[in-house]
Amino acid sequence: MPSGHYTLPPLSSTVKRPSPSTGLSYTVQQSAGWGKGKAVITSSVPYSPAHKAGLHTGDIIEEIDGIPTAKLQLEELHSLLERPQTVYLLTITSLGRGTRKVVLRPESKPQGSVTERELARAFA
Repeated sequence: MPSGHYTLPPLSSTVKRPSPSTGLSYTVQQSAGWGKGKAVITSSVPYSPAHKAGLHTGDIIEEIDGIPTAKLQLEELHSLLERPQTVYLLTITSLGRGTRKVVLRPESKPQGSVTERELARAFA
């Protein structure tokens, strides 16, 4: 699990498990320090859309499609990131990288499955 150079302080007991479509897990940070009261990424599954988008453990999700996340509860964050759409525009704050915009493109197929095109390439 990529973690950069940051170790999260103890998390709240509620962490959203990685989404099958994004590979992203997150929580609302309850501890003092980095990200207190904000949506903090707890992991991104290797080779998932979140990992490919450059999202790492400890990154703060400031906005989802222009909606500030600072005062949202975990379930509200989940509903924003599980809407049926092809792209999410996230505003992310990272230690050492500052604030940036990231495009997250969820996968419509389950992780680990392959498309017909991928099979054709593999056996060509």
